[in-house]
Amino acid sequence: MSHHFQFYRKVSLYFNDEKLFSYSVPARQSRWAVLRAVKRSFQAHDYVTHAVVRKRDGSEVTINYPLGWRSALGLLLTS
Repeated sequence: MSHHFQFYRKVSLYFNDEKLFSYSVPARQSRWAVLRAVKRSFQAHDYVTHAVVRKRDGSEVTINYPLGWRSALGLLLTS
């Protein structure tokens, strides 16, 4: 079964107020391609305090986590 982030437009990762990484999600991008890109960004930065996921309808969801990239990937999968 194919999964797509059809409702997401952008995923941004932050350390407090500093944006570390932002990923624009193509309309037909696979879930795993998005998560691989996010994982690489976590490995490039020591600490991420939260992520902001912007949906295609313009609304935003903030995901707070001090738990490292593995936990954050799980949160992104279920958000």
